[in-house]
Amino acid sequence: MARESDGAAFLRFFRRWQTIIVLLIGALWTLGTGVASGYFTYYQFVTKHADDERQAAQTQANLLQTRADTENIAAETRKRESQRPFLQKQLDIYLETIQVAEKLVDIDVMPKTAAWDDNARRFWQLRWGELEMVGDAGLRQAARRVGEQLIEVESDPSKPRHDLRWMVECLADEVRLSLEHSWGYERNRLRETATHKLVSKLPSGCTSGDLKPALLGGMKPLHALLNQGAREPMEDN
Repeated sequence: MARESDGAAFLRFFRRWQTIIVLLIGALWTLGTGVASGYFTYYQFVTKHADDERQAAQTQANLLQTRADTENIAAETRKRESQRPFLQKQLDIYLETIQVAEKLVDIDVMPKTAAWDDNARRFWQLRWGELEMVGDAGLRQAARRVGEQLIEVESDPSKPRHDLRWMVECLADEVRLSLEHSWGYERNRLRETATHKLVSKLPSGCTSGDLKPALLGGMKPLHALLNQGAREPMEDN
């Protein structure tokens, strides 16, 4: 009798156990898909739980930050309200100081006249009194320079008041800076002019008081005697 081939033996084995093999494969497939589905469901649950925890933590952090910001704003508001009487008094004194100083720059107000004496007396009162109370070191120095120029003019009334005007401009700049600091405003240092040139937000009288404004491109030279003197470089259009 011929020996049965391996292929025939396998086929006969498969036919004999076909039902069990199919059931076993089906069971393994069902088990595999169930495990995969269960793992995927578990993965989704873990991921969603982690996302929920992160979102809850972020929400809590946002609430705490909002609460802190609100408390800071309220504290700053209370601080400003408590400082309001002082800040208003400071503003009034600063404005009066500039108004008094600018009157002494007027060439028609001569030393040893009533107008000069009244304004000079009031300036020195502010200089030694109110300004020392509400001012700062920068303002004090600027006021001292104005005082020095007042003494110069009183000693020689015929002396030009260019330096006095210059120091009054410096005093005005210091007043503005001091007010912005006191009121908590952050000053933008530069702005663009109509001729598209970046300049300091403050007038340049204190730093360039001895220079005349630049001629714009295309302007003809100035010939009047009072218009002569050092001048900034010409601006381009």
